[in-house]
Amino acid sequence: MSKIENERFNEAIKKHGKDFEKYKNLIVFKDGTILNKFFKKIGATGLKGYIYVTSNHKQYLAHRIIWEAFNGKIPDGMQIDHINTIRDDNRLENLKLVSSKENANNPLTKKHMSEGNKGKTNHLKKSIRCCNIKGEFICVFDSITTAAKKIGCSSTTIVNHCNSKKVLNDLFVSFNSF
Repeated sequence: MSKIENERFNEAIKKHGKDFEKYKNLIVFKDGTILNKFFKKIGATGLKGYIYVTSNHKQYLAHRIIWEAFNGKIPDGMQIDHINTIRDDNRLENLKLVSSKENANNPLTKKHMSEGNKGKTNHLKKSIRCCNIKGEFICVFDSITTAAKKIGCSSTTIVNHCNSKKVLNDLFVSFNSF
């Protein structure tokens, strides 16, 4: 390990604790943090709120990586449940191995789903506002899907850029607030 890599590793240990495992070319911490081989935090939130990570050109659900790093392979037919129903809370203590039936019958999940969907429409139908890099208004797309097609990227990319406020193809994209 180079001096810089050693420093980054020591910083990661200070920040995330000593409870970690190396798994699929990643460094996985019990607090839900995943680092790549360069000790950089990785992960992007997908459309359904789950965090995805990429390792060796393959995409994985972060909660599954964290579970498997500390507990071994997930048996066929089993799922990993977020106990508190928050899909991006990947702390090991918030994850449990369950059957699909148990996962669907989690009382918190049922409550979360019923409260979360009252009076709401599919989030893919949210309109998207586009501005140039100077912040000048360009257009509004009627949905995330339409924006993705016109800009030439995936719906996930649009959502990630709206959430991160980063430039996408010389455009700022955001959820339309009016």
